[in-house]
Amino acid sequence: KGIEEGLEKKGKILLKSLVLHKYRIDDDWVETLSDQQIDEAVINVLECDTYEALKDKLKK
Repeated sequence: KGIEEGLEKKGKILLKSLVLHKYRIDDDWVETLSDQQIDEAVINVLECDTYEALKDKLKK
């Protein structure tokens, strides 16, 4: 369980960093995502031009 929590935290840190650098936005939205959504978001951040587009893509 400790390893899983570490990986989850690492994924959130990575995603928050990507969002901050690409969109210049720092909020707590990433903290609300599941592990699967974080994995999807890390991939989708490359395709989505805006922060809202990224959030919308994960809602679908």
